Amino acid sequence: MNDEISMIRNSKIQHGNSNNRIYIMKLAKNDLPDILYDIDLLAKKNKYSKVFGKIPSSYKESFIEDGYIQEAIIPRFYDNEEDLLFLSKFLSHSRKNEGGFELINDIIKMSVYYKENQKKTIPHKHDYNLRLCIKNDIPDMVMLYSIAFKTYPFPIHDESYIREVMDSHVDFYGIWNGEELISLASVEKDRDSNTVEMTDFVTKVGHRGKGLAKQLLKLMEEKVRDEGCNICYTIARARSPGMNKVFGSLNYIYGGTLVNNTQISGGIESMNVWYKNIRGIAR
Repeated sequence: MNDEISMIRNSKIQHGNSNNRIYIMKLAKNDLPDILYDIDLLAKKNKYSKVFGKIPSSYKESFIEDGYIQEAIIPRFYDNEEDLLFLSKFLSHSRKNEGGFELINDIIKMSVYYKENQKKTIPHKHDYNLRLCIKNDIPDMVMLYSIAFKTYPFPIHDESYIREVMDSHVDFYGIWNGEELISLASVEKDRDSNTVEMTDFVTKVGHRGKGLAKQLLKLMEEKVRDEGCNICYTIARARSPGMNKVFGSLNYIYGGTLVNNTQISGGIESMNVWYKNIRGIAR
């Protein structure tokens, strides 16, 4: 059962037992400070162990006073002026404890300095087709996600969900080897901030290690740049060297680690934030 997306006052949240958390997805500024009390009540009622949110920096103090800490940042996220902060409130000691920071730090350092051989291309490129996904692709998309992820923070295993977000704010891009869908990712657009999250990356076993995720990321960057996007970012599994290296190799900047934040494939995992200003505007 996936966590539900709902509204508290005028703010969009996700919450549930799958991630054992409340996620403030989009804060309505007029909801402060009362929403902090509402969130605490919801967390206490359901015995959640973490609250985290994407919060404009101008509202930081209200959250800090309520016990939140800053875990990550994306500078000049809003209109190339105001920073986006990832603020978290831990409601249990075990949720706050990340026992693998040494490994995570090694992956971050490796990813920051990792530059893949620029001559590397998709082998047998004539057999590969990179393109925007359409509605007819949804069954194959869901099948690939279902094979790769037993569980996921959002219901990407559900055809109706994929269809719904396709109609509203998410573009999916895939790579086909002949008729077989072998790699997939998505662009989640926030038109209010003119930013996008690069997410939902998956490559089929047997086709990994060929740079397919990087090719998808390059294609998605080109598309959103043409649409006027300013900032691209991702929230990647902190202990996954592959995806962190992909973003590091394309000059994304490490923004911080969200400790024990997201439930993927049956376990709660820490996540790394990476971002890039694709318009080259100084930070």
